[in-house]
Amino acid sequence: MASPDQHSAPDLQPLFAPRSLAIIGATDTPGKRGFEVLQNLRAVGFAGEIYPVNPRYDQVAGLRCYQSVRDIAGPVEAVAIALAAEAAVEALRACADVSVRAAAVVAAGFAETGEAGARLQEELARCARESGMLVCGPNCLGVWSLSAHTAYWERSPRLDCTSHLAAVLQSGALIASLADPAAERGLVFSALATVGNEAVLTAGDYLAYLVEDPRIHRVAMVIEGVRRPETFLRALDRALDLGKHVVILKLGRSEGSRRAALAHTASLAGSYTAVADVLRQHGAILVHDLDELLELMILLEGGRTPKGDRMVAVTVSGAGCGLLSDLAADVGLNLAPLSENTVIALAALLPGQHIGNPLDVARAGDQPGLYGKCVETLAEDPAIDVLTVAQNTPWGRTPEATAFYVDHARAAVAAATRTDKLVAVCTLTAGAQDPEVTSTLTGGGVPFIQGARTGLTALARITRHAAALPALLEPPRRRPSTATGVLPLLRAASNERSGGDVLPYSVTQELLEDYGVPLARGIVVHSAEAAAQVAAQWQQPVALKLLSPQMPHKTEHRLVALNLTSPEHVSLAAHRLMKQVTETTDGSRVWVEGLLVQEMVSGGPELIAGIARDEQLGPLILLGWGGIFVDLQRSFTLRMPPLRDSDARQMLADLPHQQLLQGFRGMPPVDARALVELILNLSDMAEDLGGLIDHIDLNPIINLGLGKGVVAVDALVILGHQ
Repeated sequence: MASPDQHSAPDLQPLFAPRSLAIIGATDTPGKRGFEVLQNLRAVGFAGEIYPVNPRYDQVAGLRCYQSVRDIAGPVEAVAIALAAEAAVEALRACADVSVRAAAVVAAGFAETGEAGARLQEELARCARESGMLVCGPNCLGVWSLSAHTAYWERSPRLDCTSHLAAVLQSGALIASLADPAAERGLVFSALATVGNEAVLTAGDYLAYLVEDPRIHRVAMVIEGVRRPETFLRALDRALDLGKHVVILKLGRSEGSRRAALAHTASLAGSYTAVADVLRQHGAILVHDLDELLELMILLEGGRTPKGDRMVAVTVSGAGCGLLSDLAADVGLNLAPLSENTVIALAALLPGQHIGNPLDVARAGDQPGLYGKCVETLAEDPAIDVLTVAQNTPWGRTPEATAFYVDHARAAVAAATRTDKLVAVCTLTAGAQDPEVTSTLTGGGVPFIQGARTGLTALARITRHAAALPALLEPPRRRPSTATGVLPLLRAASNERSGGDVLPYSVTQELLEDYGVPLARGIVVHSAEAAAQVAAQWQQPVALKLLSPQMPHKTEHRLVALNLTSPEHVSLAAHRLMKQVTETTDGSRVWVEGLLVQEMVSGGPELIAGIARDEQLGPLILLGWGGIFVDLQRSFTLRMPPLRDSDARQMLADLPHQQLLQGFRGMPPVDARALVELILNLSDMAEDLGGLIDHIDLNPIINLGLGKGVVAVDALVILGHQ
């Protein structure tokens, strides 16, 4: 985690809370961008100086209008530039001349439009770098701050309250989709930033600034890509250190979404799996859509984090219990068994009814006070961490129905006052709810989440995050570098590249041995006779593989012979493999490093591990199910080095088909400790070697069984271009 002395958050005060603000492109014409900023500043009660700038006017909205920002006599701390792209760049140059500290650029027409726009964006960024100016955008809608009474092209739908929430969006158009429904539910964002193309300031810069604000406890983010990952991840680490939650909707799970992101903001959205895994590794809570984001923020705004994942749900319908059970299983919620004392107490309150989890109080809930006693009993159960009251509270029913639902809401509030557990009310379907019920719950500090699937998903995410927190706060493993011996060989191979970018197998063997990565015993020879001699000495079944950097995937080219049981079989196989090379390449010149004679290793299941390189994040540690089906299954989990022990263990837990780890259809259980150690050793390697290595594939890795370890039977190392 980042310590305070390591952390340097950017000071974005001139952008969020300027003492004076010029509007370049100001106008009196409604609907124009230059009109909106002035209207917003007045609506939010901006107390600083406002300077309209437009050579076409002498006055705008009763204020003196200046020909240029250079004509303003007083200091200008921030500007809103409401001009087209080329004119916006010229305006920014003028701002640099008079030492403006921050600018928000609304114009599109930059990198998202192609090469010409990209050149304009680079000019804008260069001007900002040379002048030290903070630039929001371009292709954005600026920021707002309720505490500073500042707003550019958008403002909060509610100005009558404050909150501990902030938001950072790459898309300004999503503001209404998030902020408006949030306001209807009683949530407002005290600060909000739209980042646009991130030519200068990135989403990570805004996050770093907001998590240092003592008024901000939670940050919601909608991002397409992660520019400058170091800044972003350092800000997430800082949020963890400060106990603040960051909830992220990362777009780009589909190829179509990735293309849309590139077209929208020229943000190169990297592999969703890689980015998502790394964001979670640094403490972010990820969601899949805006509904999940909203419900999770409502849960977090209640201020309680569950101490465990054991949940009980209570409703007034047997069918509702069935629905909740199904959805809880879908999202991975633990509907825990009730304690014996709780079952006895509930049986006395609900004679003749089945007592389970979820609990159906049925029509007994109509009896005055009985529902409250049931909820109170559940809240006091020491075997429970989360209590969810699940039922709809439809608006527009009779006064008697409203009284019924309000009674249940009061029961939830009363239970919450008697416990520090997370108590929430969740509707079975989303939609308009009774306002009296809503006010009872919000006034009592009980989160009111909507929709059974979305609500339970949000509960699952917060409980999993709470369970992961202790491990997330552990420091990563740090070991002295073991690369001293192999570094000269790596550098020599990198300079010579006689095999192209593929590291010779002899150096690969030494590299893996230095880092304690188990590789099946093997010897590289240069003739069929030498291969046969090795087999005769070993007196055990061997594999024979022809090594050529031009054909690194040996199985695809039929350059592997397995289970050779005699020197004669080895000699015949060697001649066949050398002939196969000639046939495969149609006589083209191929460099053959040699023949690898390798001991046969049996076991299962097969895995893949290694070092991968993401286009945005750099080197990552990879683990997945391997062997010949690796490209078909694509079942990978990834983390960014350096890793904690808990990161490596979580990588195993994230693999699909967990039954394979325990032993499946005669295969031995996986030696988890050995696999964790291998992953951590790869992390050390990635940290030590930096750009010398582009990626490493260990595939397949054979599991030998509990206490017997794991061993890679093939290894491919691709050199970097540092």
